[in-house]
Amino acid sequence: MKAKSPFVIAAHLAQCKGQCLDTYVLWVQLSPVIGLTSSSLSTDPLVMLSNLPPVRGSTIHLLCCLLVLPFIACHKGDGTAPSNELLAVFEQNRTNATQTFSVIASTGGDVHGVNATQLTIGPNAFRDGNGVLVPGSVQVELVEALTTKDMVWLNMQTVGERSNGHRGILNSGGEIRVRATHNGVQVNVVPNAVHFHIPIPAGQPDPAMRQFAGELDANDALRWVEEGGLAVEDSVLQDSSVWTSMNYVGPWPANNGGTEWPPFTFINCDNFPPPGGDSTDVTISLPSGYGRSNTTCWVVLPALNCMIYMEQGNGSQIRAGFPVATGLTGTVVALSVVDGQYYSTFTPITITQGIDQPVQMQATTLPQFHSDLQTL
Repeated sequence: MKAKSPFVIAAHLAQCKGQCLDTYVLWVQLSPVIGLTSSSLSTDPLVMLSNLPPVRGSTIHLLCCLLVLPFIACHKGDGTAPSNELLAVFEQNRTNATQTFSVIASTGGDVHGVNATQLTIGPNAFRDGNGVLVPGSVQVELVEALTTKDMVWLNMQTVGERSNGHRGILNSGGEIRVRATHNGVQVNVVPNAVHFHIPIPAGQPDPAMRQFAGELDANDALRWVEEGGLAVEDSVLQDSSVWTSMNYVGPWPANNGGTEWPPFTFINCDNFPPPGGDSTDVTISLPSGYGRSNTTCWVVLPALNCMIYMEQGNGSQIRAGFPVATGLTGTVVALSVVDGQYYSTFTPITITQGIDQPVQMQATTLPQFHSDLQTL
């Protein structure tokens, strides 16, 4: 097979321009080998190629490898960052949804969320960065996203990274975010000293549920990775008189084997749907003038309590970038901001092979959008 020209590769890489600064460092380090001068360096692969001197033999192979690296590194999207204004909206929504509790570090205690999530904290569960016991009180922050309407409002999507690196939708039993600080400084947690309890809808546990941990990337997309199993308990004391029945239980942080703080603050009770059956990528066609630069789009699938963030595509056509089982039904939800005006859509969808679902955007406000989410 004839090898592709590096210029053909660069045409694909143009989608990632400005997003892969780590690869720019590689260019700098290897520029003497390739023959680039400091004035020729650029974070734009097309500009970089135009500055290259003639190369032959093994050097061209090195060049191609360097060009492929940013393309692989940027597989998560098309290089078009979501609107900063929308990112600020989601961050503010998560801030507003944050519940804060004060716990005496020496005695521990229980934290009860408004949606029945509970944290059980053992005595002397917290350490500072030097491994020293934390005195006094610790501030514990909890965010709950147990339903798809909350997942959309807080932009906490349910897409997992498989062991082979491929992504797929997750059947979610609920998401939370937990943080703990002492005098404004993040603290560490003794392994297995803190556990979360997330209520099971309708009291019907799924034995396939697993614990996933995640963190937001630069595009405000959650990346979930499996961290271990979950226990199921029959009931837990919610306050002095109320018991909630059936909860998923797991440690927080997940698999914390020492005093080093893990990079994950988000927890998800999930599983990948069983393999088999037909599946397809999902494309959403936005009206002209709308795209990933000013619009965030999700597909909500209530049968899986799942919300997919549409993070790939060009122009007004955006897509999930991974297979979704055909036959699922749900709603396309999108929020856009153009010249300070918000627009949204709530469009029914049935996943069919090769689907390309057109939607129309209507003027809205953030309070109205939040109200419309309650119908999901």
